[in-house]
Amino acid sequence: MEVQEEIVKETAKALENQEGCKLSGFVFINKVPGNFHISGHHYPDAVRQLFMRGLKLDFSHKINHLSFGDLEDVSLIEKNFGEKIKFELDGRDIKQDKFIQGGGMFGPSSLLVNYFLEISQVDYVDQTTPENLQAVNPPKMEAFRYRSSQTIKSEMGMPAIFFRYELSPIRIQYNMRMQSITKFLIHVCAIIGGVYSVSSIFESFLRNTISIFGFGSFDEDTRGRGLSQKKAGKKVQ
Repeated sequence: MEVQEEIVKETAKALENQEGCKLSGFVFINKVPGNFHISGHHYPDAVRQLFMRGLKLDFSHKINHLSFGDLEDVSLIEKNFGEKIKFELDGRDIKQDKFIQGGGMFGPSSLLVNYFLEISQVDYVDQTTPENLQAVNPPKMEAFRYRSSQTIKSEMGMPAIFFRYELSPIRIQYNMRMQSITKFLIHVCAIIGGVYSVSSIFESFLRNTISIFGFGSFDEDTRGRGLSQKKAGKKVQ
């Protein structure tokens, strides 16, 4: 009881002074659906005493960064592959006063936030070296991206912020390889051939259109313009 009274006393003092807190760290999770949360469920009696005093726990929060996986791998992927990995919840800011309309007959309302995260694994394989290119299982770096949605509501009960996650069955792999000069030249020739083919098709379409609408033959019209220009040139001389 003494510990609980001390918790109530310290918490009430912090609430009156409008103090906040900053959480940082790591949580080890299994690759199965689950959740981790921030709440007052561990001290229900202390929270009730605070409610009886007319004090409410302010669960306004800002998520500076939330990611899954090894941050060192993420840094190496961004450096070696030139891809910026974004995390949707970074910078998310929730103000409690926007969602709580006031107290009820049993005390102040509480904020309940649920974040739903669908996590997908992305593997990056660097095969730019001969050793990695010939290896059966080349070394790879893992990154985890997620899509998020949320529900926010005010209710009578314990305030809480839940992060509910599940892993997507789809797994993506990117391979980075060095391209030989032969393949590069083949791709360049393919592009040139494609441009030539498209221009030939367009020229044929234009020629047929002129013939169909009775403007005469494209070749005859071109020759006629050439002869007219020659005659005009002779007259000027």
